[in-house]
Amino acid sequence: MGPAKRKIVVERLLEHSLSGSFEIATGDGTRTVEIRGKVDRIDLLADGTFRVIDYKLGWPPDRGRALQLPIYALCAEQSLRELGRRWTLGEAVYLAFKGPRRVVPLFSSEGQRGDVMARAQQRLV
Repeated sequence: MGPAKRKIVVERLLEHSLSGSFEIATGDGTRTVEIRGKVDRIDLLADGTFRVIDYKLGWPPDRGRALQLPIYALCAEQSLRELGRRWTLGEAVYLAFKGPRRVVPLFSSEGQRGDVMARAQQRLV
């Protein structure tokens, strides 16, 4: 990221717990699903967006098949409302310690984000 695109982190949530009922959108409507998990890292950014980071000791998973990161991102967006501000998902990335690509974004563009998140929710349910 160049200096013009640098995002200022206002708070960093490490091993942030996500537990409770979350709204999951499917082709048949919205369903409430109980989920329990722990996000490796969430960066709350000054522009009102947040970044979800999933650390992988090995290689990053196949972005098209993995559910953990997109579902955690969705649940984080819903649970962060408790902090008194509406936070919107800006980025979700795998940070891998092995492999040729160490930083692997879940989606490469704003337009692709909606499609990736919709497919993940449909696969979850």
